[in-house]
Amino acid sequence: MQIPLLIANISSGSVLIPLFWIVFTRQYRYPKMKLLLYLLIASFGSDLIGYILFNLSLNSYPIINFFLLIQFLICFKLLTEDWPSILKRSAWIGFPIIFIVNYFLIQKPTVFNSYSNSIACLILMFVSLHYFYTLLRDLPSENVMRIPLFWIAIGVLTYYAGNLLLFIINNYLTLGAKGSHATMWIMHNLLNFSKNIIFTIAIWQSYRSKK
Repeated sequence: MQIPLLIANISSGSVLIPLFWIVFTRQYRYPKMKLLLYLLIASFGSDLIGYILFNLSLNSYPIINFFLLIQFLICFKLLTEDWPSILKRSAWIGFPIIFIVNYFLIQKPTVFNSYSNSIACLILMFVSLHYFYTLLRDLPSENVMRIPLFWIAIGVLTYYAGNLLLFIINNYLTLGAKGSHATMWIMHNLLNFSKNIIFTIAIWQSYRSKK
């Protein structure tokens, strides 16, 4: 098996770690963990469908693009609980409109939607940093590393900050370069693996706090 494909399979399978742990510890009973459960299920379903389409030599970008929209909405909701309602509604309505216009009219479903996903990166990077600022300002706990949402914010920031450049330039660097796509996405898969491990830590901290 080629190294890029091996890394891709490990990255896809890594979602089973937090998914198993959140079910085993029954943390899905709590609102924020339930949202995280939905995200993990969507991630697993997207990877599974993408794997099937890949083996059938079919285009998986329509699924990938929609998953990234779902991931954006859930991550945004998780980290903006204390935001004014008007700001939250603006993002929940505005970004899907941008996504749909780009998906159907500009870049189309069959290519990676770099425009809308780059915007998602910038928004969620800002949201994560704002959460850290609020955390430092309010200091709700003596040890912030025991706050589950702290780890979720780290996972979100790690994934989206790391992938920003890739999302921006991917379509340009792979244009007409057959075989380069898998190599380009090694970094994405490593970041996705890291995100899933960090989410597992968030679930563990939730379990500790409730226990």
